[in-house]
Amino acid sequence: MTILKSRATLRRIAEETAAEHGMTFDEITSPSRRQFIAQPRQEAMRRQREAGFSYPVIGWFWDRDHTTVMHGVRAAEARAGA
Repeated sequence: MTILKSRATLRRIAEETAAEHGMTFDEITSPSRRQFIAQPRQEAMRRQREAGFSYPVIGWFWDRDHTTVMHGVRAAEARAGA
């Protein structure tokens, strides 16, 4: 998968997740740590991981460290009961 196609797929997942939570793409990608933004962001990270992206690539997309992504994915899984 090319880097442009990867970025488009990562963005699509983030946009879809944001829309499901009544948010904009700018809101979900903001640096805010507020729960009503962070939890949908973590859900998007989980979906990106399920789509086959690595933690470092997801971190690159969100401008976060891969360990932050790992925490987010695990937190989203725990909330989902996975």
